[in-house]
Parts: sequence; C-alpha cells; structure tokens
Amino acid sequence: MVIMMLDHTRDFVHNAVYQFPPEDLSRTNVALFFTRWITHYCAPVFVFLAGAGSYLQFARGKSKAELSRFLVTRGLWLIFLELTVIRIGMWFNCDYRFLGMLQVIWVIGVSMIVLAALIHLPLKVITGFGLLMIALHNLFDGFRVTGWRGPGTPVPGVPEKIWILLHQPFQAFPIVGATHLALAIASATIASPSRCTAVKTKSKSGARGVDWRDHRDELLSS
Repeated sequence: MVIMMLDHTRDFVHNAVYQFPPEDLSRTNVALFFTRWITHYCAPVFVFLAGAGSYLQFARGKSKAELSRFLVTRGLWLIFLELTVIRIGMWFNCDYRFLGMLQVIWVIGVSMIVLAALIHLPLKVITGFGLLMIALHNLFDGFRVTGWRGPGTPVPGVPEKIWILLHQPFQAFPIVGATHLALAIASATIASPSRCTAVKTKSKSGARGVDWRDHRDELLSS
C-alpha cells in the first residue's frame, strides 16, 4: 500500500508525469518502473483478501444472514467513500457526471454486495461464478466505448457509461470474480473441522474461553 501510495502521489509531483509512461523502458528508471509495475498487483490482492476475509468471518461464527448484512453495509460504505472522500482527494472534482473518474474502491464495495447474495448458494456455484468472470471477461474486450474526450465531443449515454464502469478502466467483472474465488480458496485451505474443532480453555479464574468452530461443511452443503 505504501508503494502504491508513492505511485499515485507521483501523478501530482513528478516533473515528467506527462512526458512518458513509467513503464517506458527507454526513458524510465528502476525505482519509477517498479513503483508503477507493482501497483498492477495491488487491486487483485485487495479484492482477494476481501473474499478470504469474508470466509474467515463465517468460519469464526457469523451466520450467513449476519455475514450478508455485514458485506452489504461495508460495500455501501466503500462506494460512499469512493464518491465523496476519495473522489475529492484524488480529483478535486464533485461533478458526478464524470463517472469515469471512479477508482478501484467502489468495485471492491460492489463485489462485497454481490458476494452478500452469493454466499447463500452452494460453494461450487460461487467457485464457478468467480472462475467464469475471471476467465471469460476478456471476450468483451472487442466492445469498447469511447468516453467523453472534452468540449465538442459527444457525451456517452447511460448504457455506455454503465459499460465503461463495468469493463473500463477498472474492470468490475474480474475483480468481482476474484473476490468470490478467494472465498472458495479460503474455504479449501482453512483447517478441516477435525483440526479446527471447538477448543475450550480455562483461565486461572475458571472462566471459559472462546469456542472456535469451522463452518466449512455448512458452506459446502448449503
């Protein structure tokens, strides 16, 4: 996150930010190239951790209804932050007609909201949904929508704006899929019930400790 912050700050302070892209090997340097290159992995890691964290919440004892409520409220909160704090901090612009200025935070929020509904389906369905969104989203690359290019150029209509949000530039399709796939991977790698059975401890005062349970079987059989 620190490296990503350095890259994003560069857009405001680097004297050559508009002269060449940091990935241009003929003009860049090691530090500039690395801080830009590594950011391509930041968003996928963030959404993967969001999906894995959702399963851990479930494994620690949250019911599906509680987890759904948590994911919806957290997702809406992230979208709200994207449209207010992050938007103003990044662009100093409050005009919501410029939807193309949205960053990746709103996509994480959307993925949580979608996951809130899908956790009520069998784990195989969640896994297949995630894999299909990641594997097949490139099939839509041929459908490109030209955004607004400045005064005198046409403004995209509502359907075109929605398509831009879903597939350009922070593609919602694979990001949402990665969140769901992460939940499936977490459920497959967390210790099995035999290794994560209820553990009861007693303190010196005789107080009972936390009862930890593995809920993977419930998710698999639902």
